[in-house]
Amino acid sequence: MIFLPVILMNFYVTISTVFSGTGFAPLPSPLYVQEQIECVKHIKGKKGHIFINDTIQKGSLILSIAGENCKKAESLDSCLKRFSLSDTVFIKALNYKAFELFSKEEQSINYYDLISVYKVEKSQLNSYTIKELGDEVFVSFVVEGGAADRAGIKAGDILLSIQGKQLAFEQLPDRYGLTNESLKHIRSHQSGESVEFQILRQSDILTIDVCLASYGIQFSYLYVFLTGLITIALGLFFGLMRANLKAARYTGLALTILGITFATGISLYPADYDFFTSTRYIINNTMLFLCFPFCFHSLLYFPKELYPASRNRFIKTVNYSLASFGALFASLAIIFDISCLKGIVPALILILLALLNLTAMLFHKKHHSSDTKKTMRFIIISYLINLFFLVFIQVSYHFFYSFFPSIFFEIITHSYLLLILIPISYIYTTWRYRLLDIEIKLKRNMLYNLASVSWRVLIIVAIAIFIVFLSHLEIFLPNIHFTGSNIEVLGTPLREEYRSIYEKIIIIISSIAFSVFIWAAGKKGQKLIDKFFYRIKFDYHLASKEISELTGRRTSTSKLAEEIVKTLGSLAHLKKVGLAIFKNETEFSTLKTYSESKNDNIDFPFDLESSFIKAIRQFSGGITVDYLPDGMRQKLKTQKIFYVVPIRLKSKLLASLLIGEKLSEIVLQSEDFEFLSSISNQISVSIENSFLYEELSRQERIKHELDLSRKIQTASLPQFVPNIEGLDIAGISLPAYEVGGDFYDYLTSNSSGLTVILGDVSGKGTSAALYMSKIQGIIRILHKYSSSPKDLLVKSDEQLKHNLDKGAFITALCTHFDLKEKTATVSRAGHLPLLYFSKKRNSFEILTPKGIGLGMGKASQFADYLEELKIGFDSGDIFILISDGVVDSRSSQNADFGQEKLIDNIKFCLDCSAEEIRDNIIKSIKLHTQQAEQYDDLTIVIVKIK
Repeated sequence: MIFLPVILMNFYVTISTVFSGTGFAPLPSPLYVQEQIECVKHIKGKKGHIFINDTIQKGSLILSIAGENCKKAESLDSCLKRFSLSDTVFIKALNYKAFELFSKEEQSINYYDLISVYKVEKSQLNSYTIKELGDEVFVSFVVEGGAADRAGIKAGDILLSIQGKQLAFEQLPDRYGLTNESLKHIRSHQSGESVEFQILRQSDILTIDVCLASYGIQFSYLYVFLTGLITIALGLFFGLMRANLKAARYTGLALTILGITFATGISLYPADYDFFTSTRYIINNTMLFLCFPFCFHSLLYFPKELYPASRNRFIKTVNYSLASFGALFASLAIIFDISCLKGIVPALILILLALLNLTAMLFHKKHHSSDTKKTMRFIIISYLINLFFLVFIQVSYHFFYSFFPSIFFEIITHSYLLLILIPISYIYTTWRYRLLDIEIKLKRNMLYNLASVSWRVLIIVAIAIFIVFLSHLEIFLPNIHFTGSNIEVLGTPLREEYRSIYEKIIIIISSIAFSVFIWAAGKKGQKLIDKFFYRIKFDYHLASKEISELTGRRTSTSKLAEEIVKTLGSLAHLKKVGLAIFKNETEFSTLKTYSESKNDNIDFPFDLESSFIKAIRQFSGGITVDYLPDGMRQKLKTQKIFYVVPIRLKSKLLASLLIGEKLSEIVLQSEDFEFLSSISNQISVSIENSFLYEELSRQERIKHELDLSRKIQTASLPQFVPNIEGLDIAGISLPAYEVGGDFYDYLTSNSSGLTVILGDVSGKGTSAALYMSKIQGIIRILHKYSSSPKDLLVKSDEQLKHNLDKGAFITALCTHFDLKEKTATVSRAGHLPLLYFSKKRNSFEILTPKGIGLGMGKASQFADYLEELKIGFDSGDIFILISDGVVDSRSSQNADFGQEKLIDNIKFCLDCSAEEIRDNIIKSIKLHTQQAEQYDDLTIVIVKIK
């Protein structure tokens, strides 16, 4: 901050040091033509020498006679006496007509480029035609529109005095310059003052009053000063915002030094080294030399510290030492006014510093990773460009300027424009790669306004430049004249008044045509800007069409929500949009997010779901989140959600749109809310369809799973009838639903005989089927370790007590057929009785041994109550095992099939096979129930003794 007063004071001194707009140079020759001289001009052409009659105008300067330069110390007579002259002599002169070719703001056209060779009679070279001048000053250029130009001073005038005092030049190390005394005199005049210039123009002495402006500054000075302030501000921002980071401290210091160098570098050539001027020069030169090591040092830590380069003290020591030496040299030159130290020595030290740092950067390049190189490239490029031009300027100015003045003047004059690349490269790199934990975020709305205004200004400037260009353009007009009724082709040039009218007409027509063209180009460019910043008019019809296409799709709510937010976000140009679908108007079923930046989902707290639904239920259209309760509002705004649009189907609240900011960063307008409200109806239909689709999918899935379960259950039942001699067996199980709780099985062992078990699980459907599979597996395992039907059922009960839910139970009927003893052992666990037909007695018996269902009581109680019954059988006897679904089968009049009807049915086919008896029973049941739905699982096992 201690340098800020010096920077501001220097700027004030610069703008308050009024420049009249004239450039002065030593007089090229003391021989001044005061009367017109008739001569022959010598021109070298491609085909040889050409001589044309010409005149040397008043105000011209003769530079040489017969090849010998005219020196100021000699008079004309003494100059002529040195030559043996014939009647004619060749001279070189600056003709007054050529002075108008001088550039307005620079001397890119050397005097010698305008020299012409003339052949004159020696008699015309006399004191009448030529005047000998002294140490007068030559006006080398006049700034167009400046104070001197407004007053009428022209390039080529001879300045005799300013306010009665003559100016003087001195030889500087690399050029001629006004003496300090002359500079003091020029700049001693106050702004707004009228200054008297006495000039010699074409032998006439004129006194012209030049009114100086109040304040003024060259554009280049202003540009460099502002660039310096920007660089200083950027350096302070880095250094103060992240002072805890070494990279930020070094980078901030380097940028601050660079900014001070830029800001203190602007100055008009000093009239004298007073205290302030000396202080400014010392600061500027010191910072200029120190910026090299500090910038190099900062790049060892920014954007990433480079090991072992950052630990290399040798390069740092040499760098800082050489910079300090150069700063000391330059300061001594200023303090003690040592001319030999002002030019070439500081320039050579700067070049050496530049080469040293460039070499060090190339040497340390091997320590950079590919990512680091990519991150640093814009900063390095900006430094290299400015470094090249700095060295180029120093070298060219001292060694090559005199050979190519036009080229080098243009480069030197405009090289300052490249300085802004350095702060821009740091800002861009920091923003692009999020360095130093600094997030530079510019509002898109602000950028859009800046781009639009800049584009409009550019269009206006282009039109203005074109009009100015036309006004200065020499338009070729043919000798054609338009009268009221004729078009005339003249043999002589047009009269001046006609030419002026035609030129104005052409300028007006051209200006209108160019304005129309530039207006069309501006409109096209503005459309591109609008498109880039998402300011193009929203196509509501297209968005509505896209949303409506989702209505007919059969998809899940999750997929639908994802497609809706993606479509709406991309078409409506939203930064963020979410869709929350509700379940029964009480909780969130689905929440999907579309965001401009990936992985930026909406995180809605579970405890706020019901309160959010309750809060938006009272609103019919879109609202801002400001209408919601405080905690909810803050939560949504934190996640950049600013608008809520409820979605209803009739009176039922199905979902809600959560809308963030537009990509254009402008607030939602009324037409936006109208569009969102209109598409909410389409979205509600889509959501309702997705609910129906999910329900249908769920039912189809369940049906598929039940079909698969039925196949599995069917496969778990006996697929083949065991081939046991003496027994004719047939069985079937028909579940009421896809799966059922009835089961039967044929259990065989090594001993001759067969155990048939038939069971019924309480309940129906899937749960009964699962228990059925479980009991069936248990019984198959326990059969190997059981000696009788009772023992098998007791052991099964013990296992099932630990695997059945409370209230569930299983009934079973277990019969063992011993073919050796010709006996049947029956045990019943709460199931229907065993039907037994004795052929010998030609009668049916109902065998009902005592027993309770499996899992209904304690193990000891089950075993004690369970009874086992043994009976003998003969050939032709029939045993029928059934579930309650057989006798309970109902007709459409609610009449049960019943046990008596079952027995009557069997009586009609006593001589049939077991399979025929089974099929006849099934057929009779179907005839009984007809179209009535099967009420219960139906299972039948027929065992007939052969």
